[in-house]
Amino acid sequence: MSHSIDPGLNVVADLQMVKTILRNLISNAIKYTNDNGEITITGLGLLLCKEFVELHGGNIRLESEPDKGTRFAFTLPHYI
Repeated sequence: MSHSIDPGLNVVADLQMVKTILRNLISNAIKYTNDNGEITITGLGLLLCKEFVELHGGNIRLESEPDKGTRFAFTLPHYI
């Protein structure tokens, strides 16, 4: 598992809700990744993750290709 999140990134968000979003996306990724597959970071399901992200003013999207996998990404407003 890997990620491309800037360690200096700050966002305005509810920490517990963001943890729930990440936990559910990772859980789904593990469940649907083939043996020896790779998970790169993105119970309640995607609909609830989408609602949580949108409550924070962000958006969630996916890109999927048969036999290549699915990529989920979400954004949250940048805190300055």
